[in-house]
Amino acid sequence: MKKFLLPLSIAIVCTLAACRHRGDTLSHASARKAAERYMKMLIDGRYEDYISGMVDGDSLPADMRSQMVDLLAQFCQGQSLNKSMLAVSATADSIQDSTAYVYLDVTYGDSTTEQVGMQLVYIGERWFMQ
Repeated sequence: MKKFLLPLSIAIVCTLAACRHRGDTLSHASARKAAERYMKMLIDGRYEDYISGMVDGDSLPADMRSQMVDLLAQFCQGQSLNKSMLAVSATADSIQDSTAYVYLDVTYGDSTTEQVGMQLVYIGERWFMQ
């Protein structure tokens, strides 16, 4: 029985380690994915998560955070954001400084398209909006 448990426990540990989320990476592709992730939060109405994605967003006072959530909700309802959104290019002028500027093409509910720029900063294995 001991001979069976040791290999099984090693296999379980290796599987869990392989499935672990490793965070973002300091790359153009990762910055694009992070920007798309943040825009999807807006589209899906996950405003608390969106604010948490801002630099120092988690350290905001509760009343200011609540006001930001309300403002985001009003903005998104007024814009009629559509589910169609695509990152077309990402440039990092100073990737050594852990910053990137991502351009997103956002399609609105009335089929109009707008290019939106999002500046990101890489802090502790995660891209944050600046």
